[in-house]
Amino acid sequence: MLEEQIKYLEAARNSGSLFYTRQKGEEEHFFTLKDRPDAAWLEKKTANWHYVLYEPDELPVQGWKIHLSATVKQAQGMLDAVAPCLIKQKVSFKFQSSLEQYVESNSKYADRGESGKFITVYPRGEEEFACLLAELQKLTETFALGPYILSDQNWQESNVYFRYGGFKPLYLVNAAGERVPAIYDPAGNKVADQRLPYYQQADFVKDLPIFGKNTFPKQGAFAPLEEYQVKEALHFSNAGGVYLALHEGKKVVLKEGRQ
Repeated sequence: MLEEQIKYLEAARNSGSLFYTRQKGEEEHFFTLKDRPDAAWLEKKTANWHYVLYEPDELPVQGWKIHLSATVKQAQGMLDAVAPCLIKQKVSFKFQSSLEQYVESNSKYADRGESGKFITVYPRGEEEFACLLAELQKLTETFALGPYILSDQNWQESNVYFRYGGFKPLYLVNAAGERVPAIYDPAGNKVADQRLPYYQQADFVKDLPIFGKNTFPKQGAFAPLEEYQVKEALHFSNAGGVYLALHEGKKVVLKEGRQ
C-alpha cells in the first residue's frame, strides 16, 4: 500500500502524468481563439469560462444547448476547429478558461453534473440546434473521445452532447433555502434547472424529431449488465461508481470505470 501511495505522489508531481496536481502560483495555460470576432460580439472572461456571445440581449433565456467534450491534449485543437464555424454562423458559445480549469472540472471529486463540458453552444432555436448537432459531430469526428458528460444525452457516440436548460442567469430558492439555477415552465413559473449526474428532461420539454435518428446507445450495449440486479450505490465519483448488486442470488460489487 505504501509503495502504491509513493507512486501516486510521484505521478502527482509529474506534469506529464494524468494524475498531475497543479501547484499554487503555477502559471495557467489559457485556451485562446485563433481569430477574434468583430464588435458585434461580446467577449467576457471569468475564472471558469471564456464567453463569446453574439448580440447577447437576443440570446434566448433557455432552450436546447450543446456541449462538446475533449481530451486534455486535444482541447485547444477542438476549439480551433469549432470556433470559426460558430462565429461564422453567429452562434454564441463559451469554453473552459484554461487547461488547468478543465483538468480540475474533471477531477475525481469535482461536480459530476458539470464535468466533461469543454465547450457550450447556445443555438437560437430548434432548427439551428438540429443542424449544429450534425455539423459539430462532423467537425469533431477525428478527435479522440473525451470524458462522458453525465448530465447530457450523447449524440451518435461522439464528442457532442445535448440537454435542455437555461442560457441566461436565472435562479430560484428551493425548499432547502438554496439558490439554484432555474428555467421557466409553459405557465411562466420558475422551476429548477436540474443539472444532475444523469440525463433528465423536464416533463414539459418534448423530444425533437431528430432524436429518433440518434443511434446511441446501440441496442444491446448494456446487455451484459442485465444479469445483475443493482441494489444500491456504495460510492460515486467522476472516476465511476461502485454498486452493490445481486448475481445468481449472491451479493456482488460492481465497479464502474469512466473514460
